Amino acid sequence: MRFLTSAAVLSAVISQVSAQDTITGFTLKAWNPSSTLQGEEVNASGFGFHLGLDGPGTYCPTIVGDSCPTGNETVVYKGGLSLSVMVPGGQQTFVDVSGAIGYTQAHSIYVPAGAYLGGFTSYTTLDGNGVNQTIISWETPGNPTFAGLVACPKTSESGAVSHQIYGRTPAFNQTDCVELKGLIDVAQPDNKFGAWQYV
Repeated sequence: MRFLTSAAVLSAVISQVSAQDTITGFTLKAWNPSSTLQGEEVNASGFGFHLGLDGPGTYCPTIVGDSCPTGNETVVYKGGLSLSVMVPGGQQTFVDVSGAIGYTQAHSIYVPAGAYLGGFTSYTTLDGNGVNQTIISWETPGNPTFAGLVACPKTSESGAVSHQIYGRTPAFNQTDCVELKGLIDVAQPDNKFGAWQYV
């Protein structure tokens, strides 16, 4: 009986680990417990990543119909932080020489001259409840002295204020920014696409 119980527990643990290994979609939240931005959702909009928006900027052609994802959150893939989209060819993230984190237009592989592909790092730390959480950060490829993420205020044409996320690069020169300790990686167990495409 004891063996069966142990076997059942082991089987459940293996199943849980296997399920976690198959999770590829994640949403992101700001992490800096000493800032008012703590826990703010990261949204892709205007080909940048922002805190303080009501949701992401998305598009889905009418021909796709009911197959369109809801498009109410920004979902990224584990690792390189490409966007979880249905559009053929996907959408890749990059960090512009200015430090602005951006993403490619749908149906295009164009990135600005000098932009960095890669450079995102991750580490595990404990949250306030002693639970492991994965934190995403940034390190300039080939120049690790320029590292970390910041959120800088941005006012839209309509007057709405948000914070745009930047990686510290040699050319970064924004002011009045809030230091982020990273971005909390929140697993999306259903692995659904976040949008047809982000705009």
